[in-house]
Amino acid sequence: IRDIGVTGVQTCALPILDALEASLKTQSAGTVETAATADYWPRDSWAFAGYASPDAALQTFVWAASEGDLKTLLGSVTGEAQKRTEKDLEGKSEGEASRKAIDDAINLKSVRVYHRNVQSDDTVIIQAGYENGRITYVEKLFMKKIGNEWKLSDKLRL
Repeated sequence: IRDIGVTGVQTCALPILDALEASLKTQSAGTVETAATADYWPRDSWAFAGYASPDAALQTFVWAASEGDLKTLLGSVTGEAQKRTEKDLEGKSEGEASRKAIDDAINLKSVRVYHRNVQSDDTVIIQAGYENGRITYVEKLFMKKIGNEWKLSDKLRL
């Protein structure tokens, strides 16, 4: 059966396209963001959280990158992480460096904390996943307390 002005290929493809569209709606309905919890931070919950705890410092770091806030980004790191961040931004204007930070975080949909390992009063290792909708990158994040503030001091991709 042909519709006027529609080729046979188009008519045959309509049921397939309808099924594909329904499948995509079902898949995206399954990936609807849930509310933020202590261990799950969807992108819309990211905010400046300060540095009073390892989790707050990590959330502040992720938020600063997503906003291109270089001052806060650099204030969130120390040690090897600071050296790596400074090297990554070296030779760039403030605008270029800000754009680079945003680009690095643009595809992130959420952060999920899998494990916290308290090493001492001033060292905590957080195992976290950065989810971009298709892939989750898991890292060990070494958090260090400097004075009264926690900072990201190093990371290791797993």
